[in-house]
Amino acid sequence: MDAHNTLEEAIGFLKSGLAGKETAATLRKNIGPALPDLLDAFYKQLLKTSVADLFGDGQRLQKTKASQQKHWENVFADEVGADVMAQSATIGRLHQTVGLSPAWYVASYGWILMRMIPLVTRRHGFRRGDLDAVLCTLVGRIFQDMAASLGAHEIASQECAVSGVKDANTENLGKLAQAVTEINGVILELAFLQKNSNAVAVNGQTISSAAAELVASVEEIARNSENAASEAGEANTSASNGRSAIESMSSTIGNIASAVEETSRSVDELAEASDQIGQI
Repeated sequence: MDAHNTLEEAIGFLKSGLAGKETAATLRKNIGPALPDLLDAFYKQLLKTSVADLFGDGQRLQKTKASQQKHWENVFADEVGADVMAQSATIGRLHQTVGLSPAWYVASYGWILMRMIPLVTRRHGFRRGDLDAVLCTLVGRIFQDMAASLGAHEIASQECAVSGVKDANTENLGKLAQAVTEINGVILELAFLQKNSNAVAVNGQTISSAAAELVASVEEIARNSENAASEAGEANTSASNGRSAIESMSSTIGNIASAVEETSRSVDELAEASDQIGQI
């Protein structure tokens, strides 16, 4: 529902409670001259509360009082136009911006209203009907101003909340994007590591195959070495036996040579003996 139309309808409903015509001129006559003192008392009491810091230094406070007096004079005009309602809305937004809660808003309007009623009723000579009309006009104008101001206060609060949600969502999206970027980097690193792992695995298989072949070659060499050692041992044994046979053969040949030499000497001696016998 449109906020402007909602406000117009609400104010129309408020005015329907009037029993007769508004008497804004009487309000200006009875309340107007007392406004400066009334606002002095209002802000003096307000400065004793926890919201005093919202009004800053004395110069700012005086400016606020002057603006407030001008606003009430406009509220008590014969006709409250759209410009006055826009001013009420601006005040509501300002109060939301500085952090004035709706509770303080309503309490402030109540304080003003309670101080304005005696300014009206102390005037003697009012007939009962006239007094009722003036009081109803007073209540109606104050609540009309409050409806416009609080409506703007509420809209500003909603906008602030939406803005906060948007900011939070934007921040969360930023964090999410950063997290996705970091996760993507991790995934790329894992992919790179996996690729390297696969390469290592392939190289490991190659190394393993080469190692198996090397082991087989070593085992073959060991077997060949064992065979060679066995054959070398047999060859050594054979050579040793051959050497023994040769040595035995050499000894036999040496004996034969000695025997032949002895036989030759014997033959020579025999021949010499024969020659000696032949000379006798």
